[in-house]
Amino acid sequence: MKIGALRRIDNLGRIVIPKSIRKILKIKSGDNLQVFAEEEKIIIKKYSELEKLKNISNILKNTLEELIKKEVYITDREKIIIPSIKNPNLKEEIIEMIESRKTTIKKEEKKNKENITTIIPIIVNGDIYGSAMIISNKLLTEEILSTAKTVIKLIEKILED
Repeated sequence: MKIGALRRIDNLGRIVIPKSIRKILKIKSGDNLQVFAEEEKIIIKKYSELEKLKNISNILKNTLEELIKKEVYITDREKIIIPSIKNPNLKEEIIEMIESRKTTIKKEEKKNKENITTIIPIIVNGDIYGSAMIISNKLLTEEILSTAKTVIKLIEKILED
């Protein structure tokens, strides 16, 4: 999908990204963007700290799955980044849960089975980087939840440096 707009650069080199484009790309005030030059093009791309750090995200996913024996997805603030899946975009409801900065539980019925997703935000230096989503068919025990939170805290500390 291509959407374009004509914008004038001000005397400080700034441009305004049209609201319609910000809405489509879910760009909010305070979001980080990457700016690249390619031949005669300027490319502006949303920046995801966790996507940049895929190696650490993989370590987080693998460590959690090994310790708690549950399926784990790592997200940035709007999409699943580990593992790679066909439609990685998160539903608005999940994004709001991540933005709440609290561990949240979401229950769903799928094919006569209860699916429980535990969402644990990943917060580094006060900024929300994303979340670890743990999928199970029952509520996590306090021990498993505590283990998962400890691993995430360790990753947050590593990312602070």
